[in-house]
Amino acid sequence: MTEWSDSWYRAQRKRVRNAVARLVVCVIPVAAIVLIGNWAPMLIISILVGMGIMTIVVALQGRRALRERRVLRVVPATDGRLCPRCYRPLDGLRCERCATEHTAEAVRDHWEQYPHHTATDHPSQRGGTRLWRAIQSKPSIGLALVVAMWIVLGVVWALVMRDSVIVSMIRFSNMLFMALGILLLRLGVKRYVGNAMHCAGCGYEQAAGGGAKCPECGSEWGRAGGLIRGRVVRSRGLVVAGLALFMLYPATMFVDVTPGRLASLTPTWLLMEQVEGRQSAGYSSYTLWPVLAARNLSATQDDTLTWMLIREITVAPRGFVTAEWSMLNLRTLSSEQHRGLLTGLIEKRTGHGYLTADDRAWLEQQTLSGTITDDLTDRVTEALQK
Repeated sequence: MTEWSDSWYRAQRKRVRNAVARLVVCVIPVAAIVLIGNWAPMLIISILVGMGIMTIVVALQGRRALRERRVLRVVPATDGRLCPRCYRPLDGLRCERCATEHTAEAVRDHWEQYPHHTATDHPSQRGGTRLWRAIQSKPSIGLALVVAMWIVLGVVWALVMRDSVIVSMIRFSNMLFMALGILLLRLGVKRYVGNAMHCAGCGYEQAAGGGAKCPECGSEWGRAGGLIRGRVVRSRGLVVAGLALFMLYPATMFVDVTPGRLASLTPTWLLMEQVEGRQSAGYSSYTLWPVLAARNLSATQDDTLTWMLIREITVAPRGFVTAEWSMLNLRTLSSEQHRGLLTGLIEKRTGHGYLTADDRAWLEQQTLSGTITDDLTDRVTEALQK
């Protein structure tokens, strides 16, 4: 029976406290996102994405805290019979869950040294996954991955919502700033570069022949945690850049892509493409009408905008079409557009079961002026009488 010393218990309790502290730090942004959601429900897209990301982070940190707690509770009770890979109790020398073969000496030595190891020297972690170690050595890899995920998110959203890819990517720019900020902060505070062993006390690199003590600071390399894998690198520039990007996250949450300045700076063709995409998906584009009305449109664009207004009025995805009627009443309709609006309103009355006051006022005006063709007169009269 192995005697688990007081130093082992103190070191493992410290690991449990650190894991719980990281979990609490991750829960705080979740609470902040919830408060922002209650205060600004129009930011639902950014809030849902941020909530999803932070939920994954909280789940991972919670899992780590539970594992550290299990080590503190189970290892002394079972004399170290806990699988180092999946943290499950061992009935023998073979783990039934992960099918890993162990030796009694290796498992016991592993858990005796476990509380004293850092994350990069832990035998079961080896500095994290191969990808994370590559990111620590070359931060540009992590930056490229974050940007790639941002592009994929924008493209997927554009395909699902029939929106413009560029506008969708701008819509999720706050997520990009948050992810880049967290990554740069993590890499700037402390990262481990390379595979060589270094002194945990001063960072001196262990020579090929090894040795019992560090020639630089005299630390015992043979003790648990005396050596760490990788050279410790800290960067004040990355920390400052990470903080700056992370502070842009709450600022860009209040940038509305559709009705604000961003729409005013968006090219006309891109705005019209966005309207067409949203109408095809059954969504309203009422916030874009004032921006498009203030533009100098070509004859083709002006004709397209008129058809867009007619479609918005007749389909009425949000129910209210007052703004659309205000714009359409200032425009001159061609005979084809006039007939399209008449038939659209008749179908709207049949399908939706109602006509707005603006719809009725326009139909009544056309009836009095006698501009309705004979084949539609009876249908318009019937629609007004219902």
